[in-house]
Amino acid sequence: MKAKSQLIEMVEKRLRENCGALPGERLLVAVSGGVDSMVLLHLLAQGAQHHAWVLGVAHLNHGLRGRASDADERLVRRTAAALGLECICERVKAGQLRQAGSISLEMAAREARHRFLLRAASQFKTTKVVLAHHADDQAELFFVRLLRGSGSDGLAGMEWNGGSPFDARVRLLRPLLECSKSEIQAYAQAEQLQHREDESNQDLDMERNWVRHELLPIMLARRPALPAILPRIMETLRAESDFLEFLARAWMTEAGPSSVRQPFSALHPALQRTCLRLQLPALNVFPEFDLIEKLRTKPGKMMIAPGNIAVVCSADGRVTVVPKTHQELFTDAQQFVPLTRKGGRIEFGGLQLQWKPGKGTVPVGKPPTGTEYFDAEKLEGGIMLRYWRAGDRFQPIGMSHPVKLQDLFTNEKVPRAARHQRVVGMTAPGEIFWVEGLRIGERFKLDKETRLWLKWGWQRIASAG
Repeated sequence: MKAKSQLIEMVEKRLRENCGALPGERLLVAVSGGVDSMVLLHLLAQGAQHHAWVLGVAHLNHGLRGRASDADERLVRRTAAALGLECICERVKAGQLRQAGSISLEMAAREARHRFLLRAASQFKTTKVVLAHHADDQAELFFVRLLRGSGSDGLAGMEWNGGSPFDARVRLLRPLLECSKSEIQAYAQAEQLQHREDESNQDLDMERNWVRHELLPIMLARRPALPAILPRIMETLRAESDFLEFLARAWMTEAGPSSVRQPFSALHPALQRTCLRLQLPALNVFPEFDLIEKLRTKPGKMMIAPGNIAVVCSADGRVTVVPKTHQELFTDAQQFVPLTRKGGRIEFGGLQLQWKPGKGTVPVGKPPTGTEYFDAEKLEGGIMLRYWRAGDRFQPIGMSHPVKLQDLFTNEKVPRAARHQRVVGMTAPGEIFWVEGLRIGERFKLDKETRLWLKWGWQRIASAG
C-alpha cells in the first residue's frame, strides 16, 4: 500500500494534471457512503487546504435498500458535518425507479444519480464533480460493456475528466483511476474510516457483480498481467474514439449548404454512429447502441427511447424529439400467463382479467359484456398479454383471413390515443386470439369439436384509467 502522504499527493496530482482542477475551485464530491467514496472524501479533505479547494458533498438516497439506504445517508451527512462541508442530499422513491419505463432498474438508478449530480452541482455553484471510480472499476466496466456489445467509445472506459452524459458542461473528475481497490481498502482500515457496505454488491444476478467476483478472478489467474494490459487497450480505444468524435463534430458544425458537404448517408457507419451518439444526451436520451442503430438505419421513422421519449433522425443526420401531440407511443410491456386448471386472476395494462376452464356442455348464447369463451385446447402452453403493436394482424370471428389490427381500429372508430392502451392476448406460437373491445379470433371460437373451453373475463380498473 502507498503511504498516506503518497496517496494524498497522488490524488492531488491527478486532480491538477489529469482532471484539470484549478487552485481555489469549488469541487463537489459524490459520496455514497461506501468505502471508495468515503476514502476519496477523506483524501480530498486532507489535501484541499494546499490548493484552496472548496469542497462540498452530494448524496442521493435511492431508497432501494430501505433502512440501509437511510443509514447510508445519515453517515454521509454526519461525516460532512464533522468536516465542516456543505452536504446536498436528495431522496428518490424506489417505486419511481422500478417504474422507469423500458429501462432496467440499474440503468434507471444510474440516470437518476447523474441527473441529481447536475442539480447538486448547480446548487453548489460548480461545474466539477469528483467521483470515486478506481482501477478495478475500469476493468469491470470494460468487460461489462464488452459483454453488452459496446463500441470503442464504451470500451475506452472512464476518463479522468469526462462530461456528464446529460450535460457535458458539468465535468466528472476521477482522480482515483490508477488506484486499486485493495489500496483503497487498506487506507480505510489504516485510518479507521467508517463506511457502509452495500449487500447488493454480492448479488451475482447483477452482471457487474458476476464480472467482479467470478469472471475477473478467473482471468487474473490465467493472465496475471491483465491489470497492465487493459489500460493500454483502453487508451488505444480512447484515442480512436476521440478521433471519430473530432471528425463527427467537424461534420456537424461545417458551414454552408448541405449540398456542399458529404451527405449523412455517405458517411462511414462509424462516423454516423458517433454523430448520433453526440446528439442524444442534449435531448435527455441515453445513447444506447440499439437505439443509435435504429435511428441510423431507419431515417424518418420515430423511435421510442428509454423513458418513453420519442425521437426521430432526419435524412441529414439530425436527431429531434417528437412532440407528444405527434407521438403514437407503443410500449413493449408484456406478461406471460400460464392457464392453470383451477383458473386464475391477473392485472395487466389497467385491466383485471380472470379465466376459468370448463368441459362438457358448451356455453351457448351471447355472453355478457366483458366475457368471452374460447376453445381451451387451442390455447395450450399459456398465453402472452401485451399491448397493440405496429404491424399486428388479427382474424376476427366471421372473417376469412387476418387483417391489420390498425385497420380494424379505424373501422371501429377507436381513437388513436386509445389504441395504444388496448390489450391483446397472444398464443404461445404468436397468434393473436383476443383484442380488448373487438370480436374474438375466428380460429379460437367454440364449435362442435370443442371438448374443453375457457371462460375469459375482463374489466377496466377505475383507478388505472
